[in-house]
Amino acid sequence: MTTHYFTELSSKRSTQVIGLYYTNQERKPKYKKEFRNKMTDEKFVTNEVQIMKYKRNKKITMFFDTYSSYSKFSLIEVGFDFEVTNKASDVLRIVKRNIARLNQDFLGYIWLIDKGTENGTMHFHLVIACNKLDFVGKKLPKQMQFKFNEKKIHSSFVKNNEKLKQYLMKKKIYFIGKRKRVFGKSRRFIK
Repeated sequence: MTTHYFTELSSKRSTQVIGLYYTNQERKPKYKKEFRNKMTDEKFVTNEVQIMKYKRNKKITMFFDTYSSYSKFSLIEVGFDFEVTNKASDVLRIVKRNIARLNQDFLGYIWLIDKGTENGTMHFHLVIACNKLDFVGKKLPKQMQFKFNEKKIHSSFVKNNEKLKQYLMKKKIYFIGKRKRVFGKSRRFIK
């Protein structure tokens, strides 16, 4: 069992960062946090960015472990740029509505923000789970081809759960503004 022992400011940078060139960049740690294991009295040091990444990866792992069965669940990956919308809730509303039109249950989701390597645009990775969908040709039905404000949103079935899980867990944590979330999940993962 570990307990928080000490926090030290590791950067002289102001906590009120509003700089234009700082947003949409990889998040830099501001604090070093020291923890101590009560049993062994062993200490280890980390920072708030590593803690955020650990928590995010724990949620990603929990999601993919819950919906690991290919015979019971279908996972759909949805990707959209900040040009479409900068709120995951806008697209989630459309996704939930369209899944209900197919008489399927919306079981859970995870999302995170990423920055493109080619053109540097900020975008969302959203993975949703629903009951098994079986369609001829393995293409998404028309109801699952989403649009928001007349802009097309990429969506496709997840073919390899483990590969997508590892891909998402490698992603960096970005700073998109003060008190703005960069990852999230549904309150419950329904089975």
